[in-house]
Amino acid sequence: MRWFSHDWHDGRMADEQAAAVDRDYQLHVRQIRDVADPSTVALLGLNLHDAQVHGYTRVGDSFEWKLLVGDRDAGYEFVTLTYSGAEVLPEADWDALRLTDPGVEVRGSELELLASGATARRLLLWPEGEVWIHYRGVKIATEPATEADRLQHASETSASLGERLRAAVTRARGRPR
Repeated sequence: MRWFSHDWHDGRMADEQAAAVDRDYQLHVRQIRDVADPSTVALLGLNLHDAQVHGYTRVGDSFEWKLLVGDRDAGYEFVTLTYSGAEVLPEADWDALRLTDPGVEVRGSELELLASGATARRLLLWPEGEVWIHYRGVKIATEPATEADRLQHASETSASLGERLRAAVTRARGRPR
C-alpha cells in the first residue's frame, strides 16, 4: 500500500505522519476526480472497509469479483467489480490466498493513476495480505444485500474451514509418530 498501510490503520504512526498521509491521499483523490474516467471516479465513493469477498473469476485480461459491502448503519449491498485490461498481483494461486475464508475482509483500499495510463486499485486485507489490481477499465454493478447475507457467508465459510480442519486432524492422526 502506498498510503494506508497496517501501520496507518493500527495507529502505529506518529500523529503528524498519519495526518500527512491523509493530506497526500486527499490531494491525489482531487487529481483523480479531475482526470479519471467516470467509473474510476465512482470507485472513490465505494467504501470497501470490512467488505467480504463472495467470489472471483479471472479470464484472460479480465478480473471480476463480487463483494458484500456496507454495515448495519448504512445497509448492505453486493458490488460486482469487473476490471478489463487487468493485471492482478500477487500472481499467485488465488485459491491459496483464501479470500473467501471467514474473517478475511478488506481492511482498506486506495486508488492511484499510474504513469502507464492504467489505474491501480490496492486493497489491504485483514488479517494480512494485499491485492493490487492494475486495470484499464472497470464496470460496477450493485444489487441489494442484507445482514443475513453477511452472516450466512461467515457461517458457510466457517463450516468449510471446520471441514478442512477436521480433515487435517484426521490425516495427522493417521501418520506414524
